[in-house]
This record gives sequence, structure tokens and C-alpha cells, in this order.
Amino acid sequence: MLFLIFRTARAYCAVEAKGIVEVLPLLQIDALPAGPAGVAGVINYRGALLPVVDLSELAVGVACTRLHSSRILVTRLKTGVFAGQPVGVVVEGATQTLRIAPERFALAPGPDAMWAAREDIDGTSRLIQRIDLQTLVPTLLDQARATRRIA
Repeated sequence: MLFLIFRTARAYCAVEAKGIVEVLPLLQIDALPAGPAGVAGVINYRGALLPVVDLSELAVGVACTRLHSSRILVTRLKTGVFAGQPVGVVVEGATQTLRIAPERFALAPGPDAMWAAREDIDGTSRLIQRIDLQTLVPTLLDQARATRRIA
């Protein structure tokens, strides 16, 4: 299965490529007045406003570093606040795809259990956390709303 590899503030992550509509360069994101934490703002996407969330800020409270390798992943969420419409997700270090057999991902032990695999990235064996944007982004947005980080 083909995965897009990127980083958050704490980990390498893999997201299934088939769930990505488009990968955009890190465009100018217009912040929302009194914008909520984790919501980077909006961009003009094919003539319409596209909400953009910062995955790292939503997940671990640290905003994504704006690098040349930072990207906006466009996906269409099936549940949550933005269900049915495209949403942009800012990630950093999104410059590589890897074919990884799904069975290579195992549930890593610990308090923050995650589906992870050890794969070769940039010539080194690294732990890669598999995430599902369809599950993670709506869940994080709902948690942010519940804690009043989002209006």
C-alpha cells in the first residue's frame, strides 16, 4: 500500500495516499479573526474557501514548522464538523512516499499506543506512526471544540 510520509513535532507519520485528494505547497494561509487553536485559517482552493488545520498543533499543541517541505494535504472528511467538504491539513516534511505492507504496522505498547512500523527513511530505520486522517482530524477538532479551543 502506498503511504505519504511526513513529520509532526514528535513523530514520523504515514497516511494512506489514496485518502489524499491533492498535495499543495504551503500556500499563504489567511488566518481567521480570533482563530481557534489548531485551525490555521483558510486558503483559496479552486475558487472556494478551504479550511486548513494544523495537524501538529491539533495533535500535540506545537504548530507545524513552516519549511520548504511543508505541505497542505487536501482530503475530504466523512465525519465531524467538516464532513463532506474538502479540508486542508498542514504537515511538515512531506516529501516522500513509501510502499508499506499494512500488516507491517503493529500496535506499539505504551500509554500512547499507536499503529507503527519500523521502515527505512533517509537511510535510517525509523519508527513511523500510521494515522488515518478520516478518524484523527475530526476527533481532534471535536476535542478542541469540547475544550473551547474552537468556537
